[in-house]
Amino acid sequence: MTVKVFISSNQNEFFEERKLIKKELESDSMFKNYVDVFVFEENEARSLSPQENFIEGLYNSDVYIGLIGSSYGDIKDNGLSSTEYEYEIFSRLKNKQNIYFFIKDSNEREDKALDFIERIKSDTSFKIFHNTVELIEEIKRSLKAHINQSLSNQEFDFQLLAESSCDDVSKEALDLLFDSIDYQPILDLLGNRDMESILEILSLGKKDLSGTFRLNNAGALFLAENIEKFNIEHEVKLVRFKGNTKLEMIDKCYTTSPFFILLKEFEHFYWKNIKVGSVINGLRRVNIPEYPFNAIREAMINALAHRDYSFKGSFIQFYIYDDRIEIISPGNLLYPLKVSNLKNIEVPVHRNKNICNLFSKTIFMEHVGSGIQRMCDEMRKSGLREPEFINGEGFFKVIFWGPNGKLIYPEEAVDNNVLDLTKVGLNDRQIRALSRIVNEKVKYSYERYSNEFDVSKSTSKRDLNDLAKKGLVIENKSNRRNYYFVE
Repeated sequence: MTVKVFISSNQNEFFEERKLIKKELESDSMFKNYVDVFVFEENEARSLSPQENFIEGLYNSDVYIGLIGSSYGDIKDNGLSSTEYEYEIFSRLKNKQNIYFFIKDSNEREDKALDFIERIKSDTSFKIFHNTVELIEEIKRSLKAHINQSLSNQEFDFQLLAESSCDDVSKEALDLLFDSIDYQPILDLLGNRDMESILEILSLGKKDLSGTFRLNNAGALFLAENIEKFNIEHEVKLVRFKGNTKLEMIDKCYTTSPFFILLKEFEHFYWKNIKVGSVINGLRRVNIPEYPFNAIREAMINALAHRDYSFKGSFIQFYIYDDRIEIISPGNLLYPLKVSNLKNIEVPVHRNKNICNLFSKTIFMEHVGSGIQRMCDEMRKSGLREPEFINGEGFFKVIFWGPNGKLIYPEEAVDNNVLDLTKVGLNDRQIRALSRIVNEKVKYSYERYSNEFDVSKSTSKRDLNDLAKKGLVIENKSNRRNYYFVE
């Protein structure tokens, strides 16, 4: 953030002070990264007239600093001094709260200067100073308050955390972030830079006015060891319920971990609590989960990236029921988004631009604004209905309806759900037997295997034990006989 400051005064009376103010602000370690000072005599543009030059300076400035002394200044054709005219223009263009007057203590003052001071008193705030040192101290104090207020008014994920530092960063979270980045220009920039430089490149923090590096809210959410320390509304409740209601919980995990650690916890919880079937297709075993994981993970990332973090006491809910999965996040869709146009919006709308921008540079998000369509496509390819979206009162809900206990073969088998049986050292007999075990629910004993494949009992025992050791079937002893099957 750069604050552009316009210095206005009677140039003859405050010639040295104007130059000194600019020099002090632009060399001060607290202000040099935030302040750009405009003084007319050092910004004379040859292509512009003097009037065009100062008007452009006013138009581009964020803060007006006016100095008033004993003299009112030369009166222009409009009947005003340059200082009062510049004040009038800035008042029309900008917020009056961004105007700061500093009046030099004096027993002798021109009548027009006194009139101008009376006008200022009724319009805006001012401070009295007695010497140049006091003037510069007062200007710095006012600008510091202005900049801090501006920083606090920034979007949530850009706001700096006053009590944070690089010491708050989790090494595991940082390693996971680096492993996840899939954007070469950023990887090229990182190189062997120090921690502060890396985090600033990633827009996860910067130095404050005191020159101390601080994480911003996005930095804490991605990287902080203890996010709760900063009072950020960040909790995800993962729950597996029995049946289709909330009456009984089977499993739960409540987490406030930084994003990429949280996504690992989420993935573990997901695979632990959903059903996975399988079929043998030729020489491949295809595992078929109830829901396509990529679609569910996309919805979870959307919840983390787009939720409203201003809702006190709120959290993201990830609930698994027998017939569905629900993901509920605090906050409603932003205008002009509606449930009816979610798949067709051409320009992405973000509540948390910084968080979304970094996610878009990782392996977890292909294209900003395409997540809803990808969820729908993944569900359709898995033979399931498209997700249901609900924009409720203060929340946004996504419902993924399951297959109701059916095993639905997907249109496209995802690579990590496919096992090439020839690469795990199975012979032809084992592949044919496994196909019947999985697809036809056949249970093999040593005797049945020997008879069906015309092999000795020792060979059948060796083949079936090998399938069990490789985790492809379950071995169960019943009435002194071994049976091999899948659930």
